[in-house]
Amino acid sequence: MLNILLTRNDGFAWFQHVNIRFKGYAYGGDGSLLLPEKCLSLFESLDSFNDFERLLSSLNGIFSVVVQRENEIWLACDVCRMFPLFYSRQAGNMLIADDPDFFLPHTRVTAREEILSEFLSCGFVPGDKTLLEEVSQVRAGECVRLSLQAPPEKRYYFRYLAFQQNTVKDVLLWAKKTETVLQETADRLIRSLQGRTAVVALSGGYDSRWIVAALKLAGYPHVVCFTYGRHNSSEARLAKKVAEITGYPWHFVGYTKELIDHYLDDPLFHRYYRYAASYVSMFYMTEYFAVKWLKDNHLIPSGAVFVSGQCGDWLGGSQLRKYLTHTFAFLQSLPSVMKDSTFLYARLPSAQGKKAVAAFIKECPQGALPYSIFEDWLMKEKLSKFVTNSVCVFNFFGYEHRLPFWDKELITFFRDLPVKYKTHEVLYNKVLKEKFFAPLGLNFPDELEVSPWQVSLQWLKNKLKPLFPYPVIRKTMKKHDDVFYDEITGEMLRQLDSENIPYDAHPYWYNANIIHWYLSRIRKEALFQIYSSLK
Repeated sequence: MLNILLTRNDGFAWFQHVNIRFKGYAYGGDGSLLLPEKCLSLFESLDSFNDFERLLSSLNGIFSVVVQRENEIWLACDVCRMFPLFYSRQAGNMLIADDPDFFLPHTRVTAREEILSEFLSCGFVPGDKTLLEEVSQVRAGECVRLSLQAPPEKRYYFRYLAFQQNTVKDVLLWAKKTETVLQETADRLIRSLQGRTAVVALSGGYDSRWIVAALKLAGYPHVVCFTYGRHNSSEARLAKKVAEITGYPWHFVGYTKELIDHYLDDPLFHRYYRYAASYVSMFYMTEYFAVKWLKDNHLIPSGAVFVSGQCGDWLGGSQLRKYLTHTFAFLQSLPSVMKDSTFLYARLPSAQGKKAVAAFIKECPQGALPYSIFEDWLMKEKLSKFVTNSVCVFNFFGYEHRLPFWDKELITFFRDLPVKYKTHEVLYNKVLKEKFFAPLGLNFPDELEVSPWQVSLQWLKNKLKPLFPYPVIRKTMKKHDDVFYDEITGEMLRQLDSENIPYDAHPYWYNANIIHWYLSRIRKEALFQIYSSLK
C-alpha cells in the first residue's frame, strides 16, 4: 500500500498534475523564472530515473518534487533541502510525507543511543536517518527511487566537490567573474520577486548588506528591512546605518522579557517547534519573535517575500579560514577537522564522531580534493539541515522566502574557485566592498574585519575553552548574546528544572539548551505513546 501525504502549504504550496507533485520554483537555462506549473510539465516527459537525475542536475532553484510511476516513486530535494521529504517502507507499506508526524502511528522516537548522542552534539541527525525509527529523510541535492520490490536507490545529483585546482592566478580576472556571478544572482532574485516587497533580515554583516545593496543598485523600490535583538547592539547600529543610506524603511524589533514572556505556554510556539524541528534538526528562536511581532503589527505588506543572507560567508570561505589554516596535513586530518567543525554542543566519543564522517568520506568519488570534501560535508549536513533551518520560520508564518546565496550557479562558481581565494574570504569581501558597497557608501571606517591572526587566536580559544573556569565562559557568552538567547533559552532550562529533567548545566553554546529542551519534549511524547499502546 502506498500513501503520499504532502500537507505543508505554508508560504509555498504543493502543486500537482496527475502523478507529479512539485513545491518551490526554479530558473531555466536562460535565467527565466519557472513557476510550479511549468516545473510540473518538465517532469511529465521523463522515461527513467536517469532522466530524473539529469533534469534535477540542470535545475537551479529551491524545490522538492515527488514523481509517482506505476511501480516506483522518485523523490528529490534541492541543494539546500529547503522543503524536507521523509519516507518509510514497512511490512509491504510505503509512506511519503513532508510532515513526520504522519509516521507516528506506525513508529516511535528512536532509543538508539548513537543517534541521540549525535543529535545532542551537533543539533541535527547526520546522514539519511531521523529521530524516528525506520523513517528516512531525503538529503540535500539527493534523489531517491523507492519501490516495494527493492531497497531504496539514492544518488546525489549535486555535490560541492572539486577534483582539480583552477590554475589561473589572475586575481583581477577572478574578481571580475565574482562580480558578474553575484550580479546575475541578484538579477534572478529580482525576477523571482515579481514586483513584490522584499523583506530583508538585515544584520550588521556583509551578506544581508549585499542583498540590500544589490536591490538598491538595481533600482528595486519595494524593500523593507528589519533587525532584531537587544537594544543598542552593534548589529542594530550598523543595520540602521545601511537602511538610512539606502533609504529603505527599517524596523527594529527589540527583544525584551515582556516580548518573550510565557512563550513556552503559547500553542503557536508549540506548533512552530514541531514544524521547524521535524525530528531532524534543532529549531531556531532567533527570528521567531521578530517575524511574529512584525506580522501581529501589520508591518509586512501582503504577498511580501522574506530574503535571507544565510550562508554567504560560507561561500566566501569562512569555514575554511577557521579550520583549513590550522591543518598541516589536511588529507590525514580530514576526519578530525570534519568532526571538530560539527559536533560542538555536547561531548561525543571521538571514535563515534569519526565513524560518522568516515561514512560520508567513503561516499565521495575518488580524486575529490580534501578541502572540498570538508565543504561538501558542511553543505550536505550542517548548513542544509541546521543553519538554513532557521529560515523555515518565514514559511511557518505564511510567507515565501528567498536564499540568494544558495543560488546553484553562484554555489557552482565558488565551488570551483581556487581555494587560496576562499581561505580568508579574500575575494568575496573584496568584491562586495568595492563593487556593491562603495558605490552606495556602505563601507564604514569603524567596521572591523577579522584578520588571519584573529582567526588563529579564536581557534586557539575554542580549543582551550574546556580548560577555562565556567564563570568566565558564561560571562563571555552573555557578552556576545545580541539576540537575547540567554533569556530565551533560560525559560527552557527553568521548565526542565521544574520537571526534574537533567541537562548540561555548563553549556558552551546557547544552542545546547534548545537541543536538550527539544529532546526532552519528544522523549515525553515517546513515553506517552508507549503508555497509550499498553492501555
